[in-house]
Parts: sequence; C-alpha cells; structure tokens
Amino acid sequence: MAVYRQPTGAERASIPPLQPFKSDLGREQSWRNWKQDFLDYFCLCKFSVEPTDRQLAFFRHVCGKELKDIYRDRFRTITERPSTLESTLEFFDIYFLGYPEKHSYRLLYL
Repeated sequence: MAVYRQPTGAERASIPPLQPFKSDLGREQSWRNWKQDFLDYFCLCKFSVEPTDRQLAFFRHVCGKELKDIYRDRFRTITERPSTLESTLEFFDIYFLGYPEKHSYRLLYL
C-alpha cells in the first residue's frame, strides 16, 4: 500500500509553471485547454489535499489577469465568491461554454 507524502517545496518548484489563461484560440477552446492544463498541474502538485481556501488561492494565483478580471467583476465581495474549487471551475464552464461540463471535478480529490 502506497503511503501518501506531501510534496516538498523543491518538488513543486521542479514542475514548470502553468501559463496564465489567454483566450487566443477562441473562448471555448482556450478555456477547455487551460482548464485541463490547470487540472493536470493541480494534480501534479497534489493540491487536492490542501484546505479549500488554499486551493482557491492557488487557482486565483495561477489563473492570470483575464480570468481574475472576470472573477472579480462577478464576485465583488468575499461572501459572493464560490466556496470550492469545483464550484469556481463550474462558474467558468458556464461563463465560457454556456453550461457546466459533464465530468465530475470530484475526481480531483480521490
């Protein structure tokens, strides 16, 4: 049975940084591509074991100016903000695609 070990800062630092979101391929395709890259990065860095507030801070840190502007425009106060990473990603699915994607983000937390 494998024992989970939290990655060290050096191990996380060895993973190339995620590029910020840019809608250069068209809104829908850019979002799908960036979201997949983000989910891969999220899993590689093992952020799924981090507390929810850290996961959300991580997302806001790596998402880039374009997504931050949309996020801040829609959620003007802390109480309006989505409370989970899953609900944040679903918000952007609806924003860019017009519907939430059918896959479950719960797979991130297995």
